[in-house]
Amino acid sequence: MRSRASLIELSVPWMVYDAERYLRLLIAGPSLPRLPAFEWGCGGSTTWLLGMGLHLTTIEHDTAWLRRLRARASLHPNERWVSRLIAPGPAGKTAGGVRSLRAVGDFSEYTAAIDDAVRPSAYSLILVDGRARNECMRRAIPHVAPGGALVLDNSDRLDYAPGIASVPSGWTRLDFAGHGPLSPVKWRTTVWVASQ
Repeated sequence: MRSRASLIELSVPWMVYDAERYLRLLIAGPSLPRLPAFEWGCGGSTTWLLGMGLHLTTIEHDTAWLRRLRARASLHPNERWVSRLIAPGPAGKTAGGVRSLRAVGDFSEYTAAIDDAVRPSAYSLILVDGRARNECMRRAIPHVAPGGALVLDNSDRLDYAPGIASVPSGWTRLDFAGHGPLSPVKWRTTVWVASQ
């Protein structure tokens, strides 16, 4: 059985297989804007996106996992890959804090990292597969270029309903349910294509 680390080496994103196939076609095709990509949460998706020639900004909260990604994939920040470690703040912080349902701490700085983009609609693809996903979804929307894609992995989890509800109704929604790497159970990855 594959491990999370082997997905990095194999450049396999940890998402539903049908979603990966769709995104591969979308990225290779003529309709996706030729702009950088952005992801919350690194791993096999990082090496996969870089392997497809995209410029990528990655935000990760886990120091050891980011270090492992860099070591296992021989990746180092360069002109095509910007990686940022943004660990959560103390769990006791309350004023304006964003808490993650799946990790302890304040993820305000982590979710706000996308706002460092040089302009609105700066990304052709944004992948939400890290912590504080509802807030990441909300913050991602103004940064998706017209015709670009927003991806939420594990979109079948009920606790991500607020993030899903924040996506504009005019965007095309594609749900991919099925199997993916490292899991015998099915789950769902959802892709939204922003209206032009």
